[in-house]
Amino acid sequence: MPSVRPQISSDNGLGRAAKPRVAGRSEPAAELSQLGRAARLLEEAQRSVERAATEADRRNHELSGRIHDLEANLSEMEQLLVRTEGQAAQLANLYVATYQLHASLEIDDVRAAIADIAVNLLGAERFAILFKHENGGLLPVQAATHDATAHGDSAAEPAAPAPYGGGDAVIDACLQDCCPQFGPRDGSDVLVAVPFVRQGDVVGLLLVHGFLGHKPGLTADDHELLDLMAAHAASALVAAQAFQISQRKLSAYQGLLGFLRGGPS
Repeated sequence: MPSVRPQISSDNGLGRAAKPRVAGRSEPAAELSQLGRAARLLEEAQRSVERAATEADRRNHELSGRIHDLEANLSEMEQLLVRTEGQAAQLANLYVATYQLHASLEIDDVRAAIADIAVNLLGAERFAILFKHENGGLLPVQAATHDATAHGDSAAEPAAPAPYGGGDAVIDACLQDCCPQFGPRDGSDVLVAVPFVRQGDVVGLLLVHGFLGHKPGLTADDHELLDLMAAHAASALVAAQAFQISQRKLSAYQGLLGFLRGGPS
């Protein structure tokens, strides 16, 4: 009886033949894992970049605000410096004007100081200066009109200046109110009339008929200068007139004393 060898079935008990394992089968899974980690790292990097960009925008906005504030402060400081320089210049002008008016007790020097202030500080090109005469009338000084290019020298020498008799609207209002008046008005070509008032009495007038070409009009500093002239020019004139009268009396007394000492010839 022939022997029967058991046949080894290729079926592994599951009805299927066992398949041999192929080397390197886990590499795709490893690559997918690495790609996933790379994707997560990329996402984190993107979020970090976004956070950095947001922080940079915030800081840039903050710096822009600070720069704007600094520029505003700088502009304010520049304006303050300009105002301070202007005030210093105005104070210097007022000091110069006051000093010029009270620097001498000679009437001619006071008149020259008023003319110099009118030209150099007020910017007047054509103006007239009237002073109260001993008889009570307002007489023009040397000439009714002064030219700035001549620094107050007379443009014409009148033979006998007539006192002001009234009729000019600006001058009449100035004499009545004892304060600066401004024109022109109907019946007057005077642009500015400044009275020199001493204890309610007008002892002189400055009449501006025209300003220099570069000066369009009066400023706040000019009004302050006009107020100073209205007060200090009057006191300077009164002091000069009193000194002139005292000098005349002194000369008369000295002449009389010399005559008495000389005795009869």
